[in-house]
Amino acid sequence: MKAFYKPTLELVNFSRINYLLIFLLLSAMVSCGDDMDGGEMGTPVNEERISDSLVLVSLYNSTGGPDWDSSWDLSMSMETWFGITLRSAGTVEIIELQGNGLVGSIPANINELTDPIALEIRSSELTGGIPAGLDKLTNLRFLRLDDNGLTGGIPSEMTSLSKLEVIDLASNNLTGSIPVGLGALDNMSFLDLAENNLTGSIPSDFGDFTTISFVILRNNDLSGCFPSELLSLCNEVSAFPNPKLPWLGDFDMFCGGFPQLGAACELDGQAGTIDADCNCVI
Repeated sequence: MKAFYKPTLELVNFSRINYLLIFLLLSAMVSCGDDMDGGEMGTPVNEERISDSLVLVSLYNSTGGPDWDSSWDLSMSMETWFGITLRSAGTVEIIELQGNGLVGSIPANINELTDPIALEIRSSELTGGIPAGLDKLTNLRFLRLDDNGLTGGIPSEMTSLSKLEVIDLASNNLTGSIPVGLGALDNMSFLDLAENNLTGSIPSDFGDFTTISFVILRNNDLSGCFPSELLSLCNEVSAFPNPKLPWLGDFDMFCGGFPQLGAACELDGQAGTIDADCNCVI
């Protein structure tokens, strides 16, 4: 009796994935007809749009896309995908997925997006670290990843994103120190690093902020003294509580001219004072 070939489930799933990728590529080619020279056959398609669509598919796959509150139909064009705003050329301008039930990690290739101005994935269940290479997103203006479960440090390369206006990384599990160099970002208006596990001192270059309205540092484990350069930000900084800082982070006491030497602090839950080296001692 002649044997009939029966494909395995793995082969079927592999084929479906291939068909999906082919469909996405064809959809991008059709959707980008305006980028083609008169619609003539053989004219190159918008490769940047295709690349952006594949980055978004990576985000969808790494954060449980099928289970999102407002999921994407990957058989439809990117114009229909919830939380995505495109430029006229069809590339990604804004990712805004607040409270949409994303669970997982931000894919490493997020830095391959062509030219986004906003990356906002807030109030979700993101884990893992902030991906490296975000400095490639040279026109990024808004970075909001607050209210998640991100771990690891704040990448120092963020300090080279000269167009950043908003950084909101509050309510995560970030560790390490605050990168030096953020104060050189001339367009910054809002910096929120509250409710993490950040350590070390407050960078003195925060005093270089010229357009900042809010610097929120409360509920971390920062230490040392308030840099004198921060006296220019007396209406902008919120740092209480940080038990190892003078007055447990009460910035108003610093701006009021009270001496930091001998100021009250807490170390491992015990009352202490700030010594001449700006350490909290019992």
